[in-house]
Amino acid sequence: MTEQEARKKYLASKGLECPFCGSKDIQAGETDTQDYMICRNVACDRCNKTWTDEYKLTGLTFDDEAFGPPVENSEEHLRKLICEGVNKGLSNTELVDWIFPPGVVLLMGNRKLVTSLISIIRESFQKIQLDNLMK
Repeated sequence: MTEQEARKKYLASKGLECPFCGSKDIQAGETDTQDYMICRNVACDRCNKTWTDEYKLTGLTFDDEAFGPPVENSEEHLRKLICEGVNKGLSNTELVDWIFPPGVVLLMGNRKLVTSLISIIRESFQKIQLDNLMK
């Protein structure tokens, strides 16, 4: 078997079988990073051959709310987002993380201050909800 054939066989097995003997009895060692690649030594317990797995960063996919909803500067939009978050059952801290993209709170200043502001707005939102129920 050529090196190219062994490589093709290993990749076809999704790294689950020895590229030399086909055994699934393989052991992976610790990982090591090199540039934009993670390397891991692998050994076959059946034929005692060794090789190195190479994992390269080829892209990424963000979760739907990875950066939170779009940030708009209007107070009305912020109140709307807080209402949505309260309806989702988010805590004040979770609201801050959900409304503001990562790093924005740091730029705005003290996280406790932002969380306190959210708390005040939440209380006023809950008061408005109660007032509306009483009408």
